[in-house]
Amino acid sequence: MVCTVRCSSRRRLWCGAAGLVCLVGGVVGLCLYRTLLDAFVTQLMALRDGEFVYRRWKDPPYPIYIQFYFFDLLNKDEVLNGAKPAFLEKGPYTYSEVRHKVNVTFHGNDTVSYVDLKSYRFVPRMSAGTLNDTFTSINIAAMTLSEWIENERDLIKDLASLLLLLTGESLFVTHTVGEMLSGYHEPLLKLAKTFAPELIKDDTFGIFRIMGGQYNASDGVYTIYTGQADPRKYTYIDRWNGMREVNYWNKTGTCNMINGTVGTMYPIIQDKSEPIYVFQSDMCRSVHAVFESEQTARDIPVYRYTARPDIMQSGDKNPDNRCFCLGRCLQDGLMDGRPCHQGAPIVLSLPHFYQGDPSLLDTVWGLQPDKLKHQTFLDVEPTTGLAMNVARRVQINMDVRPVPHIRSPRTLVTLLFKESGVTYFLAAHLDDSQYFRETENIRKLYFPVMWLSETALIDTKYANLFKSWGLVAERGTFGALIALTCLGAGVVVGVAVALYRRRGEHVQNDRTGDNIAAESAGVNTNGPNERTSLLQS
Repeated sequence: MVCTVRCSSRRRLWCGAAGLVCLVGGVVGLCLYRTLLDAFVTQLMALRDGEFVYRRWKDPPYPIYIQFYFFDLLNKDEVLNGAKPAFLEKGPYTYSEVRHKVNVTFHGNDTVSYVDLKSYRFVPRMSAGTLNDTFTSINIAAMTLSEWIENERDLIKDLASLLLLLTGESLFVTHTVGEMLSGYHEPLLKLAKTFAPELIKDDTFGIFRIMGGQYNASDGVYTIYTGQADPRKYTYIDRWNGMREVNYWNKTGTCNMINGTVGTMYPIIQDKSEPIYVFQSDMCRSVHAVFESEQTARDIPVYRYTARPDIMQSGDKNPDNRCFCLGRCLQDGLMDGRPCHQGAPIVLSLPHFYQGDPSLLDTVWGLQPDKLKHQTFLDVEPTTGLAMNVARRVQINMDVRPVPHIRSPRTLVTLLFKESGVTYFLAAHLDDSQYFRETENIRKLYFPVMWLSETALIDTKYANLFKSWGLVAERGTFGALIALTCLGAGVVVGVAVALYRRRGEHVQNDRTGDNIAAESAGVNTNGPNERTSLLQS
């Protein structure tokens, strides 16, 4: 009997201890709920070969579109005489973009390297015209050649002038959208390739080629962190083409640093006030975005981060950007693209000079900056760090100015055939007005050529899948902690009640035992009886 009572008491004590542990664990878990959820998510999101997140990372299932808008020059003749250029925007011309990662290799230092192949397909239903639409713009090939030879010897300048003469190049050219995007055989490049095969590798010219977007092309080899060992570095770039820094900019600042991710996945966001960084290979630099507001993407709560004006602020005003100044600092809203694009006089900006110096709009007609259409933004789901909605916009401009180092046909022929009777015959039949001396009267300006908008929005199918998964993960974790807390509390209360009742039974049993012992000894436990009272009376 005694053994049974003791064993029962021990079981109650063990149950009470277990319940107390569950209760304390549940309460602590609820207090640390966010930390526990983050730990669970970071392990789930880490890149591991063959797992769900890895497969979606390798072959993104969401649709990506890239839309091109071209500026059609309306007053070519007037511009040649010094007038302000007037433009009509044509577009969008929309392509779908498919990405597929190849040569995926995991390394022992928590990194994985890969090549991201991109292919494109024209989407007529999302376009404002066909690829046969034409537009007039600056002669990019000729301007690039003149830029290359500006600081060369006179002999090189004469050869370049001869190339321009033989090909009949003009300052402004008209091409179809398809030619400008996919490329066309440029006579000037073809002839230049004959003279300088080491410098000119291909005689095909196109915007896609400038921006590194040919079919099945890539922008290099990336090595990023998988997040398995250190979730704080998740998808951060370790190396690009084997480099931790690029070598395009001045060494005096931080402009060459490769910071951040490629722009689709991030570590979980614990402090939304911290900027996020993205490396953009077509700009050969990293940029940052700061929190602007809370939004929704397919009914999923997200943080919106936007590119701020200081990213492309002039180095004369922003010391952090001074290392982007190559010989001179450009105006606010402009970035020198020459180092990144083989020395071509390309200047990058946001579309319609959005967030740029107001004076840029004074040099052209027809541009109207609009935040909704022209800003760059990232909508990031903070719990997972996944980008749900992305829009990246950039405009390509040409640095146009008079080209005095390109000789006119008359001067060139005179130099080539000096003291020859042929000189006078050729000079008499060459018209300077049809040649590159067209730049003599042109205004110095940044000539808008086109702008592009690359967007990606999670589709409905995967948004619903994400919401279901997130609901299960978040509510499941929270529900488990609540259940654990309630279970622990229930067990503790149950054991406490059982112990209280058991104690009451022991007290009652003790009293009963005392009464029995007293009666056995002849002790009146109920006070004086009737007989005693009579005797006393």
